[in-house]
Amino acid sequence: MEPNVGQLRLVAVHGGELVGYVDLAGSEVGWRELGYVVERWRLGLGSAGARLGLVCGFGVLGLREISG
Repeated sequence: MEPNVGQLRLVAVHGGELVGYVDLAGSEVGWRELGYVVERWRLGLGSAGARLGLVCGFGVLGLREISG
């Protein structure tokens, strides 16, 4: 199986435990779709993960657009 080069997955760790992940996926230049999964609710982890995905996408990867 070939890796999906258009997808970046960031893992979410809270208290030393894996609690979810954030994906930036897509094949168009300058654009990715953001999605996330969290195992624990009401801790703000989904919001924090989404913010991290945006920071990584725009700041590190230099994307022009992120949708979700």
